[in-house]
Amino acid sequence: VGLSWTEIKGHIVHLKAHDRSHPQSTEIYAKIDRLKSKAIENGFIFDSSWMTRSLNENET
Repeated sequence: VGLSWTEIKGHIVHLKAHDRSHPQSTEIYAKIDRLKSKAIENGFIFDSSWMTRSLNENET
């Protein structure tokens, strides 16, 4: 499980990979998909060479 955290306006926010428990997760993931598409359109190439295991299709 991937875990990370960040501070936003003085509050620590905990994040867990593939977590869909947030009430707005559908909208959040839709925005992420739009941002990924825009990045690729602008020439971004994902570098998975540092990965230590194969990715499942839903992890790409």
